[in-house]
Amino acid sequence: MSTFQEVNDASLIELIGRARQRIVFVAPGVHQPVAEALGKRLAEIDQLQVTVVIDPDEDVCRIGYGDTKGLELLSTYANRQSFALMAQPGLRVGVLLADDVTLVWSPTPRSVEPAPLGIFAAPSQGSPNGLLLGANPGEQLAHAVSAAGTETLPLDAEIGVEVVTKDRVQKTLDGLAKNPPIPV
Repeated sequence: MSTFQEVNDASLIELIGRARQRIVFVAPGVHQPVAEALGKRLAEIDQLQVTVVIDPDEDVCRIGYGDTKGLELLSTYANRQSFALMAQPGLRVGVLLADDVTLVWSPTPRSVEPAPLGIFAAPSQGSPNGLLLGANPGEQLAHAVSAAGTETLPLDAEIGVEVVTKDRVQKTLDGLAKNPPIPV
């Protein structure tokens, strides 16, 4: 199991499908396939403990952190299965706890960029936007990045195996000078 993951709907569905006792889902919004997976899991396990926190603002769907069908389904499941669908305005981080496994990710604003492709792919094969954490997350993360004080060699790290050189920094600065960021 890699610590750094490329997280997409399939990744979330996979983890939801593994839950036996508890699901905690925290994210700006939810897309229909993920909401359907949650509903399916609720139907399969009677005593499943579910907590869901989202940002119910309409901009969440406009930006692409979720979709209207996913929001409607979550609301329906919350009413039918008697779990609280809670609100946190401005929420922009994703956390999925399935029993004792925690996935933390940066949700993709799908109106701006496509969803990641990988399903628990190795970090070198994609663009990791999440962390899959087990029982000892501090130690796991330290080894995944070859942190100082670990025995993991830099070339054996999951991510960060290349050095950021002065040339690379200059290339970025030159690109930004030619095409500067647009203020919001």
